[in-house]
Amino acid sequence: MNKYIWYLKSNGKGKLYVARTININGKYKKISMHRQIIGKIPIGKEVDHINHNGFDNRRCNLRICSRSQNAKNSKIRKNNTSGYNGVTFDKRAKKWRAQIWKDNCRIHIGLFEDKKIAARAVDKKAVELFGEFAVLNFCRPTLWGREEATTASSPTTTEIKQRLP
Repeated sequence: MNKYIWYLKSNGKGKLYVARTININGKYKKISMHRQIIGKIPIGKEVDHINHNGFDNRRCNLRICSRSQNAKNSKIRKNNTSGYNGVTFDKRAKKWRAQIWKDNCRIHIGLFEDKKIAARAVDKKAVELFGEFAVLNFCRPTLWGREEATTASSPTTTEIKQRLP
């Protein structure tokens, strides 16, 4: 990788990635570092940065996925008022609503007195629906009773389901 000249490339949506340019028969083409590291990718698949950091191109932080899986692995929205993915306040019920989206359908998980409990319910459902692509409200080490997280020792989907409340 050091033999190439790399630069920052925007995806047009505010995310930055590391890329380089190559000349193929007089035409210039951009190659993202994460795609070069992964190698050949099947048609219709993408490379996902597990920790959301487009500069972290370690092989252990990259995985091949579908567009919908990659879209699910997104951070909390800026306009979120609860501080948790999938948790909103229901003014009529005066409780926190836990919900999740899959295949453009909203799945109601339940109403809760405490937004933290609602967020844990969302996490449990997210793991059930999306497996390793689930973005959790609570960092995995907290749920698993560990002090540090390493991609190399990440538990399986089954282990995650067993440890969620």
